[in-house]
Amino acid sequence: MAKAMCNGQIPIAEITYRTPAAQKAIKKMKDACPEMIVGAGTILAIEQAASAIEASTQFLVAPGLNPEVARYAQKQNVPVIPGISTASEIETAMNLGLSVCKFFPAEPCGGLKTIKVFGGPYKTMTYLPTGGLNSSNMNEYLASDLIFAIGSTWMVPQELISEQKFDEIEKLCHEAVVKMLDLHIVHFAVNVPDDKALEQATQLADLFQVDVRPISAGYFAGDLVEVLGKTKIGTHDHIAIGTPNVERAIAFYLRKSYTFDESSIKRNQAGKITLVYFKDGIAGFKFHLIQSIR
Repeated sequence: MAKAMCNGQIPIAEITYRTPAAQKAIKKMKDACPEMIVGAGTILAIEQAASAIEASTQFLVAPGLNPEVARYAQKQNVPVIPGISTASEIETAMNLGLSVCKFFPAEPCGGLKTIKVFGGPYKTMTYLPTGGLNSSNMNEYLASDLIFAIGSTWMVPQELISEQKFDEIEKLCHEAVVKMLDLHIVHFAVNVPDDKALEQATQLADLFQVDVRPISAGYFAGDLVEVLGKTKIGTHDHIAIGTPNVERAIAFYLRKSYTFDESSIKRNQAGKITLVYFKDGIAGFKFHLIQSIR
C-alpha cells in the first residue's frame, strides 16, 4: 500500500487507531517507504498517542479535541491535529497554541461555507477537513487559504486493498493528484526581432480576434500569446503552466526529480509562491509554473 501511494504521488497517509494492527501498520509502511510521511489517526487517548509515537509516527490526528492528548503530543514534540466543529473548540485549540485543526465531519457540518465563517473571527487557524470529501469537491476546498490539507479515502477503497490490486490504487492516487494540480497552459511566449514585435503581435491578435496589449518586454496578443522583442528567456522562449497552488505543484515535480530556478521565484503579499521557472528547458522553451485558477 505504501509503495502504491508513493508511486501515485501521495506520499502521506494517516493510519487510524481503529484496530490493534495500527502500530504495526505504521512501522511496516515506514520500513517499506522511508520517504513516506506516516501519521496516526483516531487518537482518542494518551495510550494510543504513546503507541503511535513509539512506532515513529510523524503526526497525530483526532476526531475530537482532547486537551490531555494534545498536551501529551506537544510534550513529545509531535504535531497534533485535533478535530473541531464548533467555535468553542477552536478557541480551546488556540489556547493550546495550535494553528491547525481537523474539521470533522466536514460535509455534514456545512463544509467550506462553515470553515469560511470560522475564518472571520479566527484568522490564524487553518483546517484539515475530512468526512464527505471526494474528487468532485476537493478542489473547491483546496482553493481556500483556510485549508491546510484535505483527507479522504476514495483513492484507497477497501475492496482494492482486500484484493491486493495495488496497481489500481496507484492509478487512483495519481489521478487524484493530477486533478488537484489542474495543470493547464496559461500562455506561451515567442521570440521575434525587436522591430517586428508589434507587427507580429498584431498578426497573432488578428488570427485569434483579440486585442494587442503592450508590456515591458513586448506585447500580448490577447491572454494566450506573448510576443517578446526585448527579453529572451529560452531559445524560442517560454510556456506558462497554470496551477491553483504553485507550492503543491513544486512539491509534486520535486518528487519527480525536476529542479527549479530559485532566483525566479515570485511571492504574493502572504509570502506564498505564485511563480517559478523550471531550471531546464524542453525543445528550446523554458517553462514556468504560475498560480492560475480556471
